[in-house]
Amino acid sequence: MMLILKRSFLVLILFILSISILGCTDHSDKELIYDSEDLQMEVADSYTYSLRDDKSENVVNQIDLSFRGFIGRDTIWTLVVSENTEIDFTYSSEIRSGQFKVILITPENEIHSVLSMSDQGSDTVSFPQGTYYIKLIGKNAFGS
Repeated sequence: MMLILKRSFLVLILFILSISILGCTDHSDKELIYDSEDLQMEVADSYTYSLRDDKSENVVNQIDLSFRGFIGRDTIWTLVVSENTEIDFTYSSEIRSGQFKVILITPENEIHSVLSMSDQGSDTVSFPQGTYYIKLIGKNAFGS
């Protein structure tokens, strides 16, 4: 009877250890994105949010996002411009901790900063024909 209890206890301990080890996620690859333009330009998104609340899910051309523990790159818009056009941007961000920026990637793979950390403003940008990406880039960011 005592042997069965010891084995059951050992199996339970091994199970708990394996769950805790598998449950730990390594974000180190995503943390590299913030400081690497090459990683920022990659098309596939790579991100983690501890909390992500998008209040603008059904609103076109607008994002109202609150987040915690944001790490990586998240493409929020892909703009396919068929003819030269101008687009008005109005933005506001309040970052409580971590690092955060919004970037625009041109068809020529040039990166332009839209905003960094806590910022607000507006701008009119001319877009020649092509495909553009607007991405959120974060490193342990907490804000909106």
